[in-house]
Amino acid sequence: MKIVRNIMSSAIMLLLAVVAQAQPGSGGGFGDDPIDVPVDGGLSILAIAGVGYGIKKLKERMKK
Repeated sequence: MKIVRNIMSSAIMLLLAVVAQAQPGSGGGFGDDPIDVPVDGGLSILAIAGVGYGIKKLKERMKK
């Protein structure tokens, strides 16, 4: 039963990814220039936190 549930949830996620679409147009920028989005601000903090969490989990696994 668990396998069927996993297959169904995977199929639903794939279908949702196909159906999801962005809005048409350039995004409402000034003229023909698209709006620049700063990605580095929070992304670098999340990456550092992820690396730290991974190191913590590896240390916990090594103790066992």
